[in-house]
Amino acid sequence: VNKRVLENLVKCGAFDELARASGFHRARYFNNIDFVVKRAAQRGREKASGQMDMFGMLAPEEDTSDAGLPDCPKWPSSQCFKDERDLTGIYMTGHPLGAYARVLESLSTFKISEPPEIPFMEEVGADRPLRVAVRLGGMLKACTVRMSKPKKEGDVPQPWAILVVDDGEYEMEALAFAKTFAKYKEWLPEAVDQPVLLCGELAHRTNRETRAEEPDIQFVVREAYPLATGLKKFSTALHVSMRYTDPALMERTAALKSLAAAHPGSVKVVLDLSWPNGVVTEIDSAIEGVELTEEFLMELTRMQKGDPYRLKAIKEIFLEPPEPRRWERDK
Repeated sequence: VNKRVLENLVKCGAFDELARASGFHRARYFNNIDFVVKRAAQRGREKASGQMDMFGMLAPEEDTSDAGLPDCPKWPSSQCFKDERDLTGIYMTGHPLGAYARVLESLSTFKISEPPEIPFMEEVGADRPLRVAVRLGGMLKACTVRMSKPKKEGDVPQPWAILVVDDGEYEMEALAFAKTFAKYKEWLPEAVDQPVLLCGELAHRTNRETRAEEPDIQFVVREAYPLATGLKKFSTALHVSMRYTDPALMERTAALKSLAAAHPGSVKVVLDLSWPNGVVTEIDSAIEGVELTEEFLMELTRMQKGDPYRLKAIKEIFLEPPEPRRWERDK
């Protein structure tokens, strides 16, 4: 087993059970591989030679435990998940969107597996394909940049992109045409394997030659944000549920305030306090605001122990009103 094999085993979580038992983590194992390999090689050479000097026999036995290995900061969960997928083709220990699952239920307006019903033009007597404005949060799995074809002489080709987004269950393509892509080209191609929020429109695809609508749905992007930015811009409050009959209520509220203090931000926190008669009262938590980071949401999920929390998002799909299309301007 060489160094590269050990590195890959660490990255895909092969030593996670040992890590939990010893208080280690992947980054600590990974950063000490050189030392461990050299120590093992030295022991192998000593054993093969059968030699041991007098001082070695008299010296106290060397501590071969892992406790003395230098520590280092943990890898973020997103890096662990990415390494797993890069090495094995699948996520082994979780999904990069796992921490965001509950807030995305409110932030996203549809699931890829359950797109909204969009009537065909002939069903409603329309002369243009019907479009539904939507928001979708997920992992950006791919961003393929292409150049547009000139429509007339003198046109300059412009870059546009085919995106692939994963909502945690399924994937779909999303098209960022030239005008939209120009606004986000500085960061969007670099955001692959990162969580994003896409705002746009769903419509039936149209046949290029006949212009007839097809059953497949097409997602055209109008706005795009890193998910952390989207959570700030589209969220109004984080509602955390607690029970009045919980004997640990005071400790839990104190822990929530402490957690929020470690992640200050702009999203308001509201307590949804449920009473024995089923009534739920919204109470101001007196928390100035939080930033909905992956670390904050993971810790909040652990603290809630099954009690729900939810995000309240604004109703508007777009932060910037979409520009009217040519045929809309002509009306």
